[in-house]
Amino acid sequence: MTALINYTITERNFELIRNRIGEILFVELDNQFKRYNPFAAVDGVYIERKKPIDENETSFINVSVISGDFDNKNVRSKDGTIQYAIDVFTRMASKNGKPGDKESQLKTTRLLGICDYILENSQYKNLGFAPGSIGHTLVKQLQVADQNAQDVANIAMGRLTMTVRAIEQNALVSGVPLLTSVTQFNLEYTNQGYQYID
Repeated sequence: MTALINYTITERNFELIRNRIGEILFVELDNQFKRYNPFAAVDGVYIERKKPIDENETSFINVSVISGDFDNKNVRSKDGTIQYAIDVFTRMASKNGKPGDKESQLKTTRLLGICDYILENSQYKNLGFAPGSIGHTLVKQLQVADQNAQDVANIAMGRLTMTVRAIEQNALVSGVPLLTSVTQFNLEYTNQGYQYID
């Protein structure tokens, strides 16, 4: 058997959307931190990171794909509702009489709130894509993990679950003519209305 798809398969929309969520958070958190809000400071925004927070980091955000459900399929496209995880990790040391576990938990919840506000802002209803390409976006769930009381690093973690409705498309196969014929008809007005005449 020979390959039938003889061109590069580009990134699917669910991948582009994941990357765009990360870009939006990176730009907006940086702007918030530099101009308005010290709680918006993060060491980085990542895509599909699996490595846990290390001793040199105080906080980071990771955007990843959780799952997708598809329907309304036709020969060219299908509609999808994709779930994305926006995970917030923080790590704070105890200092100046402030317990690190509490401080990391406060920073996690504050970052979750900031990210929720950014992603729910009406200016990002299409996530910066052309109008009509995104059906809807919704930050659907907020979760905060229980901290490990034995963790001296005081690591806290929270998650926003975001759903995005979008279309996935495939290229159409070029048709092969089976039979050709040429005909000519005229459309003329008659007493009964317009009628095809040969």
